[in-house]
Amino acid sequence: MILGAFGVIDASPIQVSEALRKLNMSHTFVGGFGRTTHATVYGLCAEQPVWPVIIDRVRNIPKVAIPYDRVVYFVCDARSQLAMSNLSQQLWPDTRVLDLHLAIGVAMVDATQNPGEPWELKVNEPTLDEYVRQAAQPSFMNFLQARACKINPYSLRKEMQKMAVAYLAGGISLLALRRAYRGNSKLADLLTLMESDDALRLRNAVQAARTVGVEAAAQEFNLEQFELNYVLKSYSLNS
Repeated sequence: MILGAFGVIDASPIQVSEALRKLNMSHTFVGGFGRTTHATVYGLCAEQPVWPVIIDRVRNIPKVAIPYDRVVYFVCDARSQLAMSNLSQQLWPDTRVLDLHLAIGVAMVDATQNPGEPWELKVNEPTLDEYVRQAAQPSFMNFLQARACKINPYSLRKEMQKMAVAYLAGGISLLALRRAYRGNSKLADLLTLMESDDALRLRNAVQAARTVGVEAAAQEFNLEQFELNYVLKSYSLNS
């Protein structure tokens, strides 16, 4: 039974493991570069009420297979990936008030004392039908794509699109974007779009989605979830 699952954005799996060692908690690590590996640290605690599992990236959660009844997941991944899932944000640095290892201890106690329903992964990612339906509707990302398609050569187009998504995701400033776009007449229309109020609204919505979730942010800024998910996922894949 999975008692709880917590996202970690500011620590690596190794650092989470060190935090658990400080708490004298035996635990298991699941992840790896390009392949799944399982590594277990035993002997830190003779008897413990919960078994912590450190997972490298959200996409590796379905690969977890360990012989323990009461487990708690600690998933290390980018903020954008964690924001699209139902992993708790209790351990995020802008949420917690304690040092990481103490906050992890509190999270395990909370999960043990208030288990509720068994946790299951849910990812707020549009289906193919939703992508197709949204792609047929007017949207900022469609306007962006239409302007980008006019840019040649292809290598320049892809690089400028990548920078546009980075701006919308909060990865670079508008000043940095202007410096990259100015001086090239091919990018004038794209720069005008990126300097618009609509671009700023989408950027602010993406920032909010990392805190309150995609659905709530989309409602607050009157945008489609499709656009927020697209920016978050694209930036995560290219950053």
